[in-house]
Amino acid sequence: MKAIASLEVGQTPEVLERLSKEAIPAEIRTVTQESGLELSEIMVEDSFYERGCEVVETWYSQQLAAAKKRSGVYCRKCGSRNYDRTWVERVGYTYKCKVCGYDFAC
Repeated sequence: MKAIASLEVGQTPEVLERLSKEAIPAEIRTVTQESGLELSEIMVEDSFYERGCEVVETWYSQQLAAAKKRSGVYCRKCGSRNYDRTWVERVGYTYKCKVCGYDFAC
């Protein structure tokens, strides 16, 4: 058995449902970190490892895209929500639009 993801406890049902739809049997093991935070490790048989990782990566990229949409950050020039974010000590987060190249801060 190999772990394909370590997630917060509430995040596992959606991933397990996606694995089930792909006919990938999985089980959950709860792990407590040194900080006391409990994580759920999703485990699959070695033969399903690659496919399981693909399912988790797809789920994770969709989660990131949804979070970006909810963030309210968008390019002030073209309106795109497709941007790179970097931290600048004196300013805070700055953004660079991937569509038009405009640099902006919120």
